[in-house]
Amino acid sequence: TYIAPNTTFPVMEYGIFLGERTPAKTVLSFLDPIDWQKGVFKEPSFLVLNVKKSGEDKSPLITADLKNNEVYEVKNIKAIVVVYDNMDNVIATSETLVDKVLAKDQASLSFTWNTPFSAPVGRIDVFPRALPRDIK
Repeated sequence: TYIAPNTTFPVMEYGIFLGERTPAKTVLSFLDPIDWQKGVFKEPSFLVLNVKKSGEDKSPLITADLKNNEVYEVKNIKAIVVVYDNMDNVIATSETLVDKVLAKDQASLSFTWNTPFSAPVGRIDVFPRALPRDIK
């Protein structure tokens, strides 16, 4: 992934075997030196609209519209959804990929789960991310 200054974003990691344990927290550590690259970059500007949830007690579905605010086409967009309960604990995450969104256009996002959420939904955050452009 990339880390833009002064941003908050989720990092999705799959295939972590926990056995019968339930994690209490997650810590992200850098084990090797990082090759930081300083530059003047601009992340594409998106607006997430019309976030809706359904089927929480069976097969949850969250949908949203993703608007590209840029005057250029943006490709390879990863959208990550984070679902919180009423105590602000994360109860679900998912991601979807969007091949491209034309300039000033919109795309539909859908996130699904096979099992019900473990608690009622308190808040939903959608994080669209695409590689930043070098604006030197």
